[in-house]
Amino acid sequence: VGELRHERISFSNVSIADQSLVFVDSIQELPGFQFAYFQAVLGLAFPSLSHGGVPLLSRMATQEHAGTFSFIISDMDAASLFMLGQPDETYIRSGTLTYAPVFRQEWWTFKGSLVIGDTIICSESEFALDTGTSYITIPSSYFDVVLSLLLTPEKRRGCGQHAITKQFACPCESMKDAQVAYVVIGNVEFPLFPEDLFHDVNGVCVLELQPSSDTKPFILGDTFLRTVAATFDINGPRIGVGQRTGHAPRLQTTRERLRNRSFPLRGPRFPPYVPVDLSWWTQLPMSWLLVAAVLLGLGAGIVGGKLLGYALDTCEQRHRRHGQKRESGLDYLRLEGQ
Repeated sequence: VGELRHERISFSNVSIADQSLVFVDSIQELPGFQFAYFQAVLGLAFPSLSHGGVPLLSRMATQEHAGTFSFIISDMDAASLFMLGQPDETYIRSGTLTYAPVFRQEWWTFKGSLVIGDTIICSESEFALDTGTSYITIPSSYFDVVLSLLLTPEKRRGCGQHAITKQFACPCESMKDAQVAYVVIGNVEFPLFPEDLFHDVNGVCVLELQPSSDTKPFILGDTFLRTVAATFDINGPRIGVGQRTGHAPRLQTTRERLRNRSFPLRGPRFPPYVPVDLSWWTQLPMSWLLVAAVLLGLGAGIVGGKLLGYALDTCEQRHRRHGQKRESGLDYLRLEGQ
């Protein structure tokens, strides 16, 4: 909720005049907005997700040197970078840079696979890179299987889920027994170590995976983006991902698990994931749906009344005709008792 304005936006040597944007007062989908470490939200998704005129992404595509941009996301105690063009090669581990076309221009959506340990969850499925999402979101219909492969039943019993945020928290020793997860883009595996998926909050480790609606793709937020250098090519459109230099396991148990990983992989456990396509009417405002329901009820009542009246009139007419036939001179048989 906020006010729609038009302002000049400038960064580096790019200046875009009269850009529409919303000065936000509250965000329903970010309940912790008032406590967040940011002052504004600047969307870089495609026009189909825009709610306020021509989106910044479309304006950037017309600017020289602004058709490609990259992110280097870091932890809170280090600087993150937004840069125009490709990231410097020093940020990317040699031989890991790969590209994938964007096939659904809403989020930056592409085809990929998810692997937990030596089990393929799904392949050729829809994933999205999103710097506006803190964690990694897993469609609800897949989440329980992902969790069961990531942690043993014994370790899962020690975990709990927050009623509102849906976050899972586990004893930190669970991290040592967790499997390595992999996002596969093209033919390149991008590992997510247990050390990447759990973070310590006052002695309790929060799992940076969350269930989400089956109407959305797997969303790779900052948890994944901290392990890679990500490039967004507007004119492709395509995404580029390279494993971040220095990204390596910190736990001895993780290093041992990598050495002992078995091949070939098992699975996939699920068919390729495609978000559920909701009917257009399910996305209408609730007030519109209530008005439509009332009008539909009135219409059904009128039609039903007409049909009932017609049926009663027909029955009455038949009854009258039958009575007239009985009175038209027909002989009656008289039965007399002895």
